[in-house]
Amino acid sequence: MVRAEFIGNRKDGYSGFTISGHAMPPGRDSEYDMVCAAVSSAVYLTCNMLTEYVGGCAAKQGENEISLRADLSTGAVHSAICALEDHLREMSARYPENITIIIGG
Repeated sequence: MVRAEFIGNRKDGYSGFTISGHAMPPGRDSEYDMVCAAVSSAVYLTCNMLTEYVGGCAAKQGENEISLRADLSTGAVHSAICALEDHLREMSARYPENITIIIGG
């Protein structure tokens, strides 16, 4: 299962996230590999935008995990992380057994 943990909240602002896991074991079902690919693409886009163009953010990648932390939750950081959360919620609605979202981590 993909676990998306967001640091902060919409009201007070987001300051980061950690995305980890895999929808299903690789090779078991190509549909679920596509879910992971879609999650990865959205996360990499968000990380690249915030680290390369907004600044004040650091991304760290491990095995089946990527984290982003911001020095502070600016409007651009908060908006980008909200957009990622919205995107993952839409995917979670379609694949609820494969994506879980945690707010306030």
